[in-house]
Amino acid sequence: MQAITLNEFGPPSNLQIEEIPDPQCHPKGIIIKNKAISIEGGDLRARALGPIGEAPYVIGYQSAGIIIEVGSEVSNFSVGDRVVAMSGNGSHAELRSVPAKAAWYMPENISFEEAASIPVTFATAHDCLFEFGHLDKGQTILVNGISGGLGIAIAQFAHRHKAHIIGTVSDEKKVSKLKEIGVNDIIVHTKNDVVDEVKRITNSIGVDLAIDPVGGQALEQAIDATKYRGKVISVGNASRSDNQIDITLLMKKNISFNGILLASEQSKNFTRVYDLVNNILNNIASKNFKVYIDKVFNFNEAIKAHQYAESRKAFGRVVIKI
Repeated sequence: MQAITLNEFGPPSNLQIEEIPDPQCHPKGIIIKNKAISIEGGDLRARALGPIGEAPYVIGYQSAGIIIEVGSEVSNFSVGDRVVAMSGNGSHAELRSVPAKAAWYMPENISFEEAASIPVTFATAHDCLFEFGHLDKGQTILVNGISGGLGIAIAQFAHRHKAHIIGTVSDEKKVSKLKEIGVNDIIVHTKNDVVDEVKRITNSIGVDLAIDPVGGQALEQAIDATKYRGKVISVGNASRSDNQIDITLLMKKNISFNGILLASEQSKNFTRVYDLVNNILNNIASKNFKVYIDKVFNFNEAIKAHQYAESRKAFGRVVIKI
C-alpha cells in the first residue's frame, strides 16, 4: 500500500509517499480502506516534534473508510461497513489496521470527509464544556482559537446550551462566519488586547469558563480573563510553548484548572467516550450540529495539506481524501 510517511520528525516537507507492506489484521481488529483523513492538531504536533515510532512511520489518528477485513474475534463489524476510526497512529495511509473497539459505524447521510473530522474534535469539545467544564445555561465562556475545528465544535455545543460565547481569532475575515454559528463576541487578538476586551464585554467580571487549545501567552490570557472561582481548561498547545504557568495566577482568584486529553479519558472511561462519539455522530447525521471543512487535499498533496493546516488560515478542518 501507499502511505504518507515520516523518517524523522520536523516540518511538513519531511512527509513523503512510500510503498510499505499492507497492515495485518489482528484477531480483535479490522482493516479499513481509507477514504478520508482528518489532519488533527495532535497529528501536526507529532509530525513536528515527535516522538515517532520505527521509520518509516505513518502518523495520524483519525480516518474514515470501508472495512475490507475483519478479525476472527470480531462480531460487531462486517466487510463493507462504513466506519470512522480513532487510534494512536496510522491514519495517513491507504489501508489501516485498528482495534474494532476504536471504530464507529458511519450514519448513511454523513460523508467520509465529515466522519473523519468528528470523533476527537467533537468529543473533546463536549468534554471541555460539560464533563470537565460543568457549563450551566447562561454562563459566559472564552474560547481561544475559536475558528479551528475544535473551537467551532465548542461554539455549536455552547450555543445550543444558551451560553454567551466569546472567541478569539487572528483574522477578522472569519468574524462573519463565527457570528453565523452563534458566537456572540469575537476578539481579533492581533489587533486587540484579549483580557481588556473580555473585561469590557463582561463588565470587568470575567468569564465563567475559559478553554484554551493554543498554550503559552494565550493560556495566560485565558487565566487572566477568568472570573473569581471560574474554570480554565487547557486542551492543547498549538503554539508549541513550554507552557510554564505560574500557579499563583490561579490561586489569586481560586480558579479551577483542568488539562484534557481525550485519549486518556478513552483509556480510563472507554464506554462513556465510545457512547459519546456514537451519540455525536447521530446528532450530526440529524443536522443538529455541522462539520465545517475548510479544504480537502488529494493524497499526493500531503505536504501542502499539513502546511495549510499549520497556517491557521482554515475555518474548520483540513482533510486529505484518497
